Amino acid sequence: FIYCSSETAHKQIYLVPRQWLECQDLEYILFNEMRFYYRKYQKCEGLPLTRAGIKAYFKHYSGYLWARKEFDSTQKPDKKIYLAVFVPCVYCS
Repeated sequence: FIYCSSETAHKQIYLVPRQWLECQDLEYILFNEMRFYYRKYQKCEGLPLTRAGIKAYFKHYSGYLWARKEFDSTQKPDKKIYLAVFVPCVYCS
């Protein structure tokens, strides 16, 4: 569990499918969905999310949260398929 006050809130890196970039306010959507999920389940891993017709499940990867596409069987994110998005920390809010 990570704790930080609102004065020191920072951003987390989410690795998300590139197709999700077409969604307006993506960072806001990701933050709200993850915050709700975290408050309900006390974890971030496992959140299912569909945007732009692409379904993904969040999992931890190398210190980041990776929104792994539903049928992606790879063990690490491919930079041609995923990109980094900076989202406010759900632990701080």
